Amino acid sequence: MRADCAGGPDCSDDIQVEETALLNVVRRDGAPLRLREETTGELLTETVDYSYVEDPFWSHWQIKPGDDPNLHPMPAVTALAGGKLHAGQVVALDYYALAPVYDGTAASCLTHPAIRDYMVQNMAAMTQSNGGFPGYLLSYDEMRTGHTCELCASHGATAGELLAEHLQNSSAIAR
Repeated sequence: MRADCAGGPDCSDDIQVEETALLNVVRRDGAPLRLREETTGELLTETVDYSYVEDPFWSHWQIKPGDDPNLHPMPAVTALAGGKLHAGQVVALDYYALAPVYDGTAASCLTHPAIRDYMVQNMAAMTQSNGGFPGYLLSYDEMRTGHTCELCASHGATAGELLAEHLQNSSAIAR
């Protein structure tokens, strides 16, 4: 709202809300995609009622320098023969999305087991290649999306507690 506006009927702002296509879709455990019938709330089943939804940009990491992760072909939702989804049906789609920065890099989940596995493998490779360098920088810069998926929420901890646990695990892996 404008600063000079008291909220009356003649006041307006320049905000618009518009529907958008699927953008930067995350597909992994703890970050489900759900499609439901709008009026009944009935959950539709992926690969039965509609096609598997996958963001081609992120699922295959087709990122090249200069790519804009917000300007790529969007995934499609296609009704499958014999399924409950049909043309003209009003549906609601809930999904998790990446918040990309710096030419296509994205934050990772604080609790997903694959991240820990990656960190162990990466640290082993770094240790082997650097000839015993005495230290590492564990970069926890610009935390943007911690504690935003169902997997993180299922741990019953706050975002700060999850971050502290992740940092302790990272330190232990580095040691």
